[in-house]
Amino acid sequence: MNIVFPGGTGLLGAAVAKHWTEAGHQVMVVVRHRTKKRPGTLRSRGVREVGKNQALA
Repeated sequence: MNIVFPGGTGLLGAAVAKHWTEAGHQVMVVVRHRTKKRPGTLRSRGVREVGKNQALA
Protein backbone atom coordinates (compact mmCIF):
# COMPACT_ATOMS: atom_id res chain seq x y z
CA MET A 1 0.00 0.00 0.00
CA ASN A 2 1.25 3.49 -0.84
CA ILE A 3 1.07 6.00 1.99
CA VAL A 4 1.56 9.73 1.37
CA PHE A 5 2.52 12.20 4.10
CA PRO A 6 2.52 15.97 3.69
CA GLY A 7 5.90 17.62 4.14
CA GLY A 8 6.69 19.41 7.36
CA THR A 9 5.02 16.88 9.64
CA GLY A 10 8.09 16.96 11.89
CA LEU A 11 9.36 14.21 14.17
CA LEU A 12 5.92 12.66 14.58
CA GLY A 13 5.56 12.26 10.83
CA ALA A 14 9.07 10.81 10.61
CA ALA A 15 8.29 8.25 13.32
CA VAL A 16 5.04 7.22 11.62
CA ALA A 17 6.76 6.98 8.22
CA LYS A 18 9.50 4.81 9.72
CA HIS A 19 6.88 2.53 11.29
CA TRP A 20 5.01 2.03 8.00
CA THR A 21 8.28 1.53 6.07
CA GLU A 22 9.39 -1.20 8.46
CA ALA A 23 5.97 -2.83 8.07
CA GLY A 24 6.69 -3.22 4.34
CA HIS A 25 4.66 -0.33 2.93
CA GLN A 26 5.91 2.26 0.47
CA VAL A 27 5.93 5.70 2.05
CA MET A 28 6.23 9.00 0.18
CA VAL A 29 6.63 12.45 1.70
CA VAL A 30 5.24 15.30 -0.37
CA VAL A 31 7.26 18.49 0.08
CA ARG A 32 6.11 21.88 -1.13
CA HIS A 33 8.63 24.71 -1.32
CA ARG A 34 7.23 28.02 -0.12
CA THR A 35 9.86 30.29 -1.65
CA LYS A 36 7.30 32.20 -3.74
CA LYS A 37 4.88 32.80 -0.87
CA ARG A 38 7.60 33.63 1.67
CA PRO A 39 10.50 35.29 -0.17
CA GLY A 40 12.42 35.95 3.06
CA THR A 41 13.19 32.30 3.79
CA LEU A 42 16.74 30.98 3.98
CA ARG A 43 16.26 28.77 0.94
CA SER A 44 15.28 31.65 -1.33
CA ARG A 45 18.12 33.82 0.03
CA GLY A 46 20.56 31.04 -0.77
CA VAL A 47 19.23 30.80 -4.31
CA ARG A 48 19.61 34.55 -4.78
CA GLU A 49 23.17 34.50 -3.46
CA VAL A 50 24.10 31.72 -5.89
CA GLY A 51 22.59 33.75 -8.73
CA LYS A 52 24.62 36.83 -7.78
CA ASN A 53 27.84 34.82 -7.51
CA GLN A 54 27.28 33.30 -10.94
CA ALA A 55 26.61 36.74 -12.41
CA LEU A 56 29.88 38.09 -10.97
CA ALA A 57 31.96 35.13 -12.19
